[in-house]
Amino acid sequence: MAELAKIPDDAFAELLDSIGSSDTQHVDPRRANLRGFVALVSSFDTASLPTLPVGDDVLEEFLVNDCERVFTRTGNQWSLRLDVRVATLRALDSDGRLTAFDGANDLSDVACVMARRYVAGDAPPLKEQSVEELQGTATASEWLSGTSIHLPSPVEARAQQLIESMLRPLRMLVADGFFGRTGELEMLTDYAEVLPPSSRRAGAVRRVKRILNLTDKPPILIHGPGGVGKSTLVAKFVLDHVDAGEAYRFPFAYLSFDRSELRLEQPLTLLAEAATQLAALFPQVSGDATALAQSARASVTSVLASSSDRRAAKGSWSVAMAYTSGDESVLVQRFAALIEAATGTRDLPNVWVLDAFEVAQRQSPAAIDRLWVFLERLQTVCPRFRVVICGRVPMDVHRTIALSLGDLDPASAGELLRMQLAPLGLPEAFIASVADAVPPQPLSLRLAVLLIRREAERGLATDDRQRQVLFQLQGDNVLGVLYRRILDHVGDPDVRKLAHPGLVVRRVTADVIQRVLAKPCGLGTLDDSEARTLFEKLRREVAIVIPAGPDTLTQRSELRRLMLPMMTKNSPQLVAQLRRAALAYYRDRKSFEDKIEELYYRFSLGQATETLDEAFDSDAARELEDAIEDFPASSRVYLANRLGLTVSPDILKEADDLSWARQAILTSRRYLDTGDAAAALEIVRSRRSDVVYPLTAAIEVEALASMKRVDEALATARSVMDWATNHHAPDTFIDVALLAARIAEDAGESDQALEWLSQVDSVAAAVEDKIAGWVARVGIVRVHRKAGSSTSKQALKVREGLISDVDQLTSRDRSRNPALVRDLAAEIGEEVPSVARDALRLGGYKDPATSVQPRRKRRKVEPPLTHSEWGRVFAKEIDVDVSGSVSKRVSEEFRFESDESAF
Repeated sequence: MAELAKIPDDAFAELLDSIGSSDTQHVDPRRANLRGFVALVSSFDTASLPTLPVGDDVLEEFLVNDCERVFTRTGNQWSLRLDVRVATLRALDSDGRLTAFDGANDLSDVACVMARRYVAGDAPPLKEQSVEELQGTATASEWLSGTSIHLPSPVEARAQQLIESMLRPLRMLVADGFFGRTGELEMLTDYAEVLPPSSRRAGAVRRVKRILNLTDKPPILIHGPGGVGKSTLVAKFVLDHVDAGEAYRFPFAYLSFDRSELRLEQPLTLLAEAATQLAALFPQVSGDATALAQSARASVTSVLASSSDRRAAKGSWSVAMAYTSGDESVLVQRFAALIEAATGTRDLPNVWVLDAFEVAQRQSPAAIDRLWVFLERLQTVCPRFRVVICGRVPMDVHRTIALSLGDLDPASAGELLRMQLAPLGLPEAFIASVADAVPPQPLSLRLAVLLIRREAERGLATDDRQRQVLFQLQGDNVLGVLYRRILDHVGDPDVRKLAHPGLVVRRVTADVIQRVLAKPCGLGTLDDSEARTLFEKLRREVAIVIPAGPDTLTQRSELRRLMLPMMTKNSPQLVAQLRRAALAYYRDRKSFEDKIEELYYRFSLGQATETLDEAFDSDAARELEDAIEDFPASSRVYLANRLGLTVSPDILKEADDLSWARQAILTSRRYLDTGDAAAALEIVRSRRSDVVYPLTAAIEVEALASMKRVDEALATARSVMDWATNHHAPDTFIDVALLAARIAEDAGESDQALEWLSQVDSVAAAVEDKIAGWVARVGIVRVHRKAGSSTSKQALKVREGLISDVDQLTSRDRSRNPALVRDLAAEIGEEVPSVARDALRLGGYKDPATSVQPRRKRRKVEPPLTHSEWGRVFAKEIDVDVSGSVSKRVSEEFRFESDESAF
């Protein structure tokens, strides 16, 4: 279907008023007929239009004046302009011809199908529509907005579409039924306190808690090994609440950490997504909720830019972290107010479900600590805030209510088998025997169902056949046995070879079979026809593979979870051979999907850091975050580094020196930002080598200074600078000298600070490091100002140079170095207001009500703004201020911030 413009509800009245009635009344009747013919299809080809006499120019007038070109899956087509479409349908409706519409019809066009259903009066309610139907309804409601047809508004349809898009993976998890776990589900229900209590005792406790306002419930943590049914339990819990009806509508958010945009160390990404989902659940607050989400993401963007500013002064990092904390306070208050506006009370539970928490648990404890602080902050303003976490292992450090998932009870296991095998009409005694033979784990039971369905193709009517199947279910490692039995039932031996070991390769096409799998799988050389034939045979093995796109197959996830570790352990050389063949295939291909696969096999092979650096693509890498457990430890560390994630210490120790150093810097920075300098120091001192030392030395110096061990920090800095000079490592020299200069500056050793800054300026010029030179020179100006020597020859010369040369900093330079721009604004913002404006735009501004400046008339704004929002406010004021007073005030504030001791 063509991508069409989306018009907000409140814009329709203006749109309709702008369409003159004469447009449909006085247009050529033949042209009006063409309009009417295509009024209910998203796009069309001219060949599908009614035939006109040769030489008739009406068609050209129609296409030029009434239509626009759109790109669809079938190529370029035409689409009726929205204003013309609305006017045409309104005219058809007023003439009584819409209900008998006999124009173009396209069953593959979901907007066309839903529009016709609403016209016919047989469209299902929104809650019964699929995601695709909801998309069609949203478009149809725009088309039919000027008619008397009763249908939902576009906002209502899109809100429900967003909800269903979010819930689709959950509905898929319970599509085959939900069995057992009654006690666990009741525990979750009573914890959330939304649905009626599951017992009289729970109801009494809940009433007491409402009276006493007890809000100290810790998160509930569902944990258990993969395949035990954690996600299915969470899906059932969420869907029970969402589908319970309007009487139980409550604010909730489903937040899965397998989505790369949700960052554990940046909790505002969770708040932004929660606000987006709140907008869908409660359309009456969608505008404010969307604005909150945008503000949260803007704050995250600002702090990420500051943290990636490698040459930033330590004081600038401190400012960025303080701003983040302030923004979180503002935004959680705003979120709480939004919930109250949506529901009319703060007494209604607000439930967040944090799924795939094992992804978060792979990161360092500091990242989880950061999340916990945020959740506690949110708890203080949302007294009925509830958090349900779904992960694989319990937590030791933070208090949770543990809900460990084990096997299903025997009755539930039998119920699952009966439901899944019902179409086969098997005897109850046989199903009971299967339940006794297979461990009552959801994964084992699903694999048993796959096996029995395959066996049923050969018949299971006799006692002998049923006995054979039961014998196949015996073995110490039942999961492994089931997997091998499923493979045994692949009739064609060549297809069996493709399935095992060939499905080590993630995505299988006919071309992959021919060029990657044929030789390693013992199939020899295949031509195009033979490869296609094998692919079609493999496609029919639905117990093993599922479609993954046009003419592409992938192994069922529950089987891959079993197969890959077994293959890697038992046949490591064959697995490596297959991965090398796949890499050779994908590395020369050009599509984005091919790049994802190329990186997958590079990571799987554990290639060296330098090799991965050459091939890396950040967008493609983000698509592999949920596959990280397929990779060896070294690749996990590398991928985490590049995605800005931290890893657990046991994984980190397996990395090569370069990846280890990068990860140590990332993890240590998180500890420093949270005030735990001792932990940061312990990490960077735990490994030493010529690769590690130049990369981690600056962190070591900073950690010592943060612990008030200033003399030791400066001594270490001098030692590192000597090492860097002897080893020709200018980057290390610059990083450590800038840091040492700031430590000396804070200690009142101005001459030493100026000496080091001058050395950095000299080294930066020699190696053409423009940004380092600017950081050094703005530091020189700041130190002179603080020391009272701003009129010295050096100070005046450097300051004049900053003012005259600042235009040499491009927009790209400024956006990548927001801390530098902020420091420049502190020193020359009055003379160059554009620098102050850019600093505000990039890094925000402190709430004037909390200004450190004395005797300043302070502005009070309700509700409070984030630092990014304040930055935009003052940036606009600078644009219209001719007196220069605003840029002067901003520069003064930045100077107060930059002068605060960094250590």
